[in-house]
Amino acid sequence: MSGIRTFLVCDSELHAECVDALVFLSLQEHGPTGGGGWSGVWTDGQRFGILWEAPVSNLFGLPEDFPELVLVEDVNEEWTFAVATPDPAP
Repeated sequence: MSGIRTFLVCDSELHAECVDALVFLSLQEHGPTGGGGWSGVWTDGQRFGILWEAPVSNLFGLPEDFPELVLVEDVNEEWTFAVATPDPAP
């Protein structure tokens, strides 16, 4: 086991994509951050979310600082990277 990961649970895959983009913009404002996004979208097969770990937790705070957010710990490595669904062709 590689360790316990914490995820911020979002309302949908699209919501998680938007939150990931907003988090990445904040990370870019506070330091040199490369790439095209923060963590990408993760899923446990029912829910979607993004990683809530350093440097995000260093920037925004710890889970206990945000009781209104739904944060879950993945102790059994059940969350996997969700491949973005392509937009339907016109």
